[in-house]
Amino acid sequence: MTSLLITFRSPAALLTFPRKVNEDSNFQAAIPRYELDRLYEFTSVGFKTITWIAYLILIISGFTIFINLYKMVKERAFDLALLRTYGASNFQIIKMVAYEAFSIALVAFLLGFLLVKAALFLILNFSNLGNKQNMIQELGIQDILYTGVLVLIMVTLSLILAIYPILRMNISTILSNEK
Repeated sequence: MTSLLITFRSPAALLTFPRKVNEDSNFQAAIPRYELDRLYEFTSVGFKTITWIAYLILIISGFTIFINLYKMVKERAFDLALLRTYGASNFQIIKMVAYEAFSIALVAFLLGFLLVKAALFLILNFSNLGNKQNMIQELGIQDILYTGVLVLIMVTLSLILAIYPILRMNISTILSNEK
């Protein structure tokens, strides 16, 4: 297998030369950008499907975070009511719950990021591709930031919905129903 990389002086030659080579000789000419675009066109359905599955997992994770935060607030209602009787404001209690939510989300995000980086490292370095072109790409900083912003928005929405019981808390009823 022999290959030759040619640069053109004019854009018109870029379009006409490969077609002329393919028609008039036994050689095969290919424009890498055009061929990669065709490849991505064929595989775009798979990429889009994986992207939608990832968004679905993110939404399910958001519901899970909301349920866990809401459950935590309900289970700690007595403790939170005690804090209110000792002088803590609603804002301080909400801030405490928010710190817990964002710290859990940060640890989960960092752990997920490290696992993805480790998996990509293993795939890229230990796959037996030889001299073949590799389609797997490293995660860019823009992708990481985009995912981080989505997680932050998801946790914030979950937190806003989960603090409702704190705002509606009747301290005397909660403290009188102690078990």
